[in-house]
Amino acid sequence: MKTLFESVELKNLKAKNRTIRSATNERSFCSETGEFTPELFDIYKDLIDGGVGTIITSFANVMENDQPAQYMLGIYDDKFINHYKHLIELANVNDTKMILQLVYGGSQTAYNVDKRVILGPSAVENIYSKV
Repeated sequence: MKTLFESVELKNLKAKNRTIRSATNERSFCSETGEFTPELFDIYKDLIDGGVGTIITSFANVMENDQPAQYMLGIYDDKFINHYKHLIELANVNDTKMILQLVYGGSQTAYNVDKRVILGPSAVENIYSKV
């Protein structure tokens, strides 16, 4: 157990301990357009206050018109700056490191496929557009 609570350095990331909270699905705690809700801040605050060394957020879409799932984090616009700034301020209080998981659904997305243009890395058609 001693090793678990010792600091660790991975390249440029220096974590206070070796506990990592992996990315999970917190979509029901975001607005439809990707803003944090107070409940989502509470989830992260509980993890931070509990001593987690590093937290990987749930996925955040990088383009407004490519939201691979409903009610997921957004990072496609400057309107999110204050949300992420507040999250980092919470994390800094307890020296918790944050890693943001970015996502672009592309041709593998199944959400709202009939209402938007879906871009992908190849000419492979989105399999969900025929469902």
